[in-house]
Amino acid sequence: MFREASALNFNQCQDDAERLQKLDAFFTKVLEAYHVIYRERLNAKLNIMAFTTNNLLKIQFAYPIESKSRYDPKAEFASGVGAAGVAFQERYLVYVPAIRYRHGLAVILPRPGETTSGGSLPTFLLKPDVYVAVEHQPYRSLLSVPIPTADGNRYGVLNLDSEVQNAFNDADMEIADTAACALGMAIDRFRL
Repeated sequence: MFREASALNFNQCQDDAERLQKLDAFFTKVLEAYHVIYRERLNAKLNIMAFTTNNLLKIQFAYPIESKSRYDPKAEFASGVGAAGVAFQERYLVYVPAIRYRHGLAVILPRPGETTSGGSLPTFLLKPDVYVAVEHQPYRSLLSVPIPTADGNRYGVLNLDSEVQNAFNDADMEIADTAACALGMAIDRFRL
């Protein structure tokens, strides 16, 4: 995935529409690949919330594509609000194992060559009331992962959700973080 993201060349595109189509195709490919990992075990769905010009996170992509209709079309979150907004603002994963309890965990994964307070293990911090209910909630657990860009900012958030409570484990978090990094790399290439 990283090799393909780093090889993306948007300069060969005729216009902005073609550039966006190429970025969309890569996003879909990443979501599709990671959906295969989670589909059988968790019946998980994935979406990407982008930080829009009106400073809100809003779903822009979903996989499977038909699953976009399962999300509340009015759902928008400011930075710092809800699991996605907290993940975006604080730059760490947020896991809500059971949305009915509204509490989540901030998950700080050590980067290669780095350590956290847990050494080379993830650090978990309780985030009370991090989940904000929306009108339509077709899932029981949620994992929100910030999509980093090379300039230190974030594009948005990769969300994985499942109809299974307590769905995601440490390995899932690392895999989702890898997917988010690949998406961020593609965005960096798009901006060149």
